[in-house]
Amino acid sequence: MTYYDIDTLKKSLEKADVILSHGDSILSWIIRIVTQSYWNHSSMYIGDEKFIEADGNGVIIKNISKLSNRDIRIYRYKKATKNVLDKIINEAKSYNGKKYDIFAILELFWLFVVGKRGDPRRIGSKNRFICSEIISQPYYKFGYPVIEKYDYDEVTPSDFDISKNFRRLEI
Repeated sequence: MTYYDIDTLKKSLEKADVILSHGDSILSWIIRIVTQSYWNHSSMYIGDEKFIEADGNGVIIKNISKLSNRDIRIYRYKKATKNVLDKIINEAKSYNGKKYDIFAILELFWLFVVGKRGDPRRIGSKNRFICSEIISQPYYKFGYPVIEKYDYDEVTPSDFDISKNFRRLEI
């Protein structure tokens, strides 16, 4: 388990870094079962000691201090320029206040069960979001995919762990 103190995070995080975390809620447990991964939540650092995430309450911008009691892993895109990362951040911030998409979780579960993940389709709603979608959609929009064979709405937190386009930070 990796817990970072807030001062270390403040010094180490850069805009558009992806933060994977492990939670113990019922929804977290379901996501862990579906994805077969320890990591069941993702959020994005947006700068100024803030990060954005989608949870059961919707898409919310929070202070970095909320990460202090979470088991986390941090990823950074390997090739994106600062200009593109700023666009990605602005796109992600535009989702602030949107609702959570529980139906997308159910659809992803079904795709995992029937082995159809990666088929072209639209998962969930265009106006509701799951945690990994508020990160993957801006990256895909500006030409920086998480996993090439999946659409942005099929990306799960565990995909950042296996992406060739992101590197894990050891801080």
